[in-house]
Amino acid sequence: MPSPTITTYHSPTPIRAEDWHLRHARDVLHFTSPSAGQSVLDLGCGSGLTLIPSAEAVGPTGYVVGVDISGAALAKVRAKMEEKGLGERMRLVEGDILDLDVEDLLADLKEKHGKGAALVSGKHEEHEEEEEEEEEEEEEEEEDEGGGEGSGEAEEAGFDIVTCCACFLMIFPHERRVRALQSWARLVKPGGRDVLLIDVPTPNCQIQFSLFEDVAREVGKKAMFEVNWTSRDRGERGIDATVELYEGAGLSVEKVVDVKGLMQARVWGPGEWDMREAFEKFADHEYFGAVVRAVDGEDQRERAWRVWERKWAEMADGEGRISEEEGFYFVFGRRL
Repeated sequence: MPSPTITTYHSPTPIRAEDWHLRHARDVLHFTSPSAGQSVLDLGCGSGLTLIPSAEAVGPTGYVVGVDISGAALAKVRAKMEEKGLGERMRLVEGDILDLDVEDLLADLKEKHGKGAALVSGKHEEHEEEEEEEEEEEEEEEEDEGGGEGSGEAEEAGFDIVTCCACFLMIFPHERRVRALQSWARLVKPGGRDVLLIDVPTPNCQIQFSLFEDVAREVGKKAMFEVNWTSRDRGERGIDATVELYEGAGLSVEKVVDVKGLMQARVWGPGEWDMREAFEKFADHEYFGAVVRAVDGEDQRERAWRVWERKWAEMADGEGRISEEEGFYFVFGRRL
């Protein structure tokens, strides 16, 4: 049986990017700052909100790859790619970011990266000079290799920037996150500025995700997300858990940025957003409806409501209110 994530993102009407997705994409681009000649891998690229601007930023000598499980989303990217004439510097892969063909991605990167210069009018000579320089470098490396064991090894392939944004919370249980980071780390070029960026919700961000995660668990169904593992307010270790994931995958955490302003902060509770009103609104949302619809009959919906009501009380202050945050941690790692 397909997971809720796959079912949702392969639905006939793909989820539309809301305004906060656009703001989120701008923040990702601001902090990663892709530049001319770089290579970028966007895991869970969706409809290309960061992928297309990255392809424009890296220019004809750069290379950008987007991976997503949704063919519908990639069709939108392909249309934008063709409209802007970016096809020679881009590759789209329909597939699961938890089951990547790492060797294929690295081999493709080694073959394609930097070759776009030959396709730009007036740049043929530049490309030929680059090829000659590469051949000279390869000859020098071959000479070095003859000088002794382990000497003159070629530079290991890898992407300058690897991002996985707005979908890391859909990877669970914890063992899958561990395997994902270990796989992704192999795709990052070692050393230098090279980064892997993922985002995780700040504590009390997107309350509906946290509440429905608990609802799904208690009614015996699968949610399509897991956010509570990062929440300090829920007794967890917060961002420290993500830092440990990076370090376990051979990545040095360079910085953690607390990005605010992605969503409109609000207070849930009496006089603000009524508890039952919030439940009914999100119970019919495409993200969460599977948790409620998957159970049998109206009585089960009421069971889900009782779990929501109890968990709300556990999170609320003395007046029954929950203050929602509005941001993500951006965690930047460098491969050692």
